Amino acid sequence: MFSLGVRYLLRLLPVVLLLPISTALFLYAIRLELYSVVHVLLSLLSLPIGVFFLVQWNDYKDQRQANKFNAVLPPRVEDSSLGGINTMLSMVDNFQRGYLGDNLAEWARKHGPVFNIRIMFENRMFTTEPDHIRSILATNFAGFEKGSHFRFQFDSLLGKGVFNADGDLWKFHRGISRPFFTKDRISDFQGYARHSDRALSLLAQRLQEGFPVDFQDLASRYTLDWTTEFLFGADAESLSSTLPYPGTSGLKASQCHSVSSPADLFARSFVDAQSQTSLRTRYGPAWPLLELGGDKVKRHMSVVYNFVVPIIQKAIDRNRDQDSKKAEWEQSTLLDYLVQQTDDMTILRDETLNMLIAGRDTTTCLLTSTIYALAENPSVLLRLRTEIIDALGTTGIPTIQDLRALKYLHAVLNEALRLWPPVPINIRKSKETALWSPIVEGGKPFCVPARTKCSYSVLLMHRRTDLWGPDAEKYDPDRFLDERYERYLAPNPLHLSPLQYRPSNLHGTTGLVAYDEASFFLVKLLQMFSEISLAPEAQPVDSVPPWKNREKVWFTSHVSMYFKGGVWVKMAKSDLDV
Repeated sequence: MFSLGVRYLLRLLPVVLLLPISTALFLYAIRLELYSVVHVLLSLLSLPIGVFFLVQWNDYKDQRQANKFNAVLPPRVEDSSLGGINTMLSMVDNFQRGYLGDNLAEWARKHGPVFNIRIMFENRMFTTEPDHIRSILATNFAGFEKGSHFRFQFDSLLGKGVFNADGDLWKFHRGISRPFFTKDRISDFQGYARHSDRALSLLAQRLQEGFPVDFQDLASRYTLDWTTEFLFGADAESLSSTLPYPGTSGLKASQCHSVSSPADLFARSFVDAQSQTSLRTRYGPAWPLLELGGDKVKRHMSVVYNFVVPIIQKAIDRNRDQDSKKAEWEQSTLLDYLVQQTDDMTILRDETLNMLIAGRDTTTCLLTSTIYALAENPSVLLRLRTEIIDALGTTGIPTIQDLRALKYLHAVLNEALRLWPPVPINIRKSKETALWSPIVEGGKPFCVPARTKCSYSVLLMHRRTDLWGPDAEKYDPDRFLDERYERYLAPNPLHLSPLQYRPSNLHGTTGLVAYDEASFFLVKLLQMFSEISLAPEAQPVDSVPPWKNREKVWFTSHVSMYFKGGVWVKMAKSDLDV
């Protein structure tokens, strides 16, 4: 196996090949005794000059492709810095200190919903147009891929799993996993009840102590325990650990955090690995230069592997013991099912961890953003709780039919998904020249040259006023129930694409599980509590957002969206419910 640095140099081989030209010119200048500053500088500059002409040649080829199809190239964001360094720094700065996607939104206001940026000499197309996103993920799905650069960036995190696969490997993963996800299996209401009861018990206990709770932390524990039990048949038991106290609690520092149980270390390392991987994407092709000292993602993933590999090995051993009874044995988990398809540890590890990211992060984001929205909108909270109590009382256990009947609950969740989609920004790469529809009637289509990276943002698409109305930035579940639904969404249902549709039941399944798991938890929560409010005094100082008149919490993204420092809340029971 090559080291990270060597693998990066191999990918830069076309540029590295220009070095001999620079060296030859330099030596030639010395041989002819051309020691003047001009000759030496010209010879040393032959490498950047070569890169410049290589970029110009690629631009020329792109324009030729556009002309061939009677199309136009998207407008380019102006950047006078070498290779688009300023654009790269803008992406990094937004990731670390800004309101997610603000730099992209500003470029969209100037250039339109589709434009071209250059990051370290690398072209990227960016779009928030629904038809373009549908082309990438559905109608022209075969024409786009993750691509070798994406797989290289995400290999340390996702390995050879389904979310880091293309072509035959993607079909293989889809083929071995898809039969398992039946409606009967994913509607695990007993599992929802068991884990939600434990989570709500911890919540009530901490609130009774007089301390606020980081709801994101609680939601991630609930979803982690359910997902690991569903996928592995081994509950991570993160709800068995003590919830963190706020730093302002007056307790000793050691008491402000939960005990580092194996589940806590696993969860924390998994998040750190995702954050480091996401940072790579902001630096474009130059990211390996920041990790020449070693793969920073693998350092975190080693803790993750230490947690899951023994679980997988037990499943493999259990399957071998059951060989003679295979026909009679009904697999209860995805892992039990997968070990009957293969005993390759790498495939099993990567596939289950990919599913864990999808299952855990999606629901955690949905629950956390919904609680934030309810805390900021007491009238919505009252109306939602009234719907739940009218249907189920304060003790009724919801069935799948009950959840489907709670129309306002669906609107509340849809609006949270619209404003805070679990995957706010994503990227693919064109395998061949593609055409995207024009954004003005009668205009020419946009040309996406072959082998071009294409970023798209459902976060920004969901906040476009031309698609959702002048109040697109406002949280209002009624937009899914009143005349705005018929005006904006009904004619164009793809304007709402929070869970990234694509031709695979696995992704539709993820969305269904997130809805059911979040819905069940919210019903049980609001049967217990009638008041929810933010606790800004508990928010860690470094996670207080620097902006005004927008969200009071700092949402950002690694592989999926999360809230920096958590979402600290207080809750209370209504006197009428005693």
